[in-house]
Amino acid sequence: MKRIVLFSMFVVIIASAVRVHGGDCPRFRGPAGDGRFSETGLLKEWPDGGPKLAWSVKGLGKGFCSPTVAGGTVYVTGMDDQDQGYLFAFGLDGSPKWKTNYGPEMGKNGPAKPGTRGTATIDGDLIFIMSSFGRLVMVEAAKGEVLKSIDLLERFGAEQAKFGFAECVLVDGGKVICTPGGPDASLAALDKNTGETIWQTRGLSQPSGYCSARLIRRGSQRLVLTMLEKALVAIDPDTGKLLW
Repeated sequence: MKRIVLFSMFVVIIASAVRVHGGDCPRFRGPAGDGRFSETGLLKEWPDGGPKLAWSVKGLGKGFCSPTVAGGTVYVTGMDDQDQGYLFAFGLDGSPKWKTNYGPEMGKNGPAKPGTRGTATIDGDLIFIMSSFGRLVMVEAAKGEVLKSIDLLERFGAEQAKFGFAECVLVDGGKVICTPGGPDASLAALDKNTGETIWQTRGLSQPSGYCSARLIRRGSQRLVLTMLEKALVAIDPDTGKLLW
């Protein structure tokens, strides 16, 4: 069954017929990953028949990720019949910009439904994708060129997630924070430009929990929060230290 993505959320209908443009959504569940969006002037009730469909795209293949939006471009992933993952870029009117093959994704031979898992994170002119096989892929946003592809399982001695890694990675300044789930590396931070390891969570060796980390502020302290296999954890984003 081929995937169809409908982008009716990009059409906002208000009583005065003034066009409203929503803000960027550069990662899963909004800018802060908390499901909150800054749009105003939205309808309190749908019109008869629902909101008008702006456009739709067919032929993306199989996948479970959410679309992300930044700089007037919509990004979404999908997997073809050869189990290859693709990142697609579209204009806000649905016009195709480019598509890029970034490597294998979980196909029908896996224990779960085949398709892409991780939602792309957009950070300026860079895009970051965690594949279902634990590869962190860095893509150039303008033309879709793959800049780096890092095998996190090999680097951190981690095991393949049974149902495929499902994570929208967190960008914090110059760091990309992700959850390879390896020994002494439940979480790790990589330099977003070079891919070099900045820190890993020593003494914390739980596998990934199919969760996307969030960054919050508690008083004067910043915390990275995420769920692992058996625990909710808080990590210092600057050092990787386990706080609780």
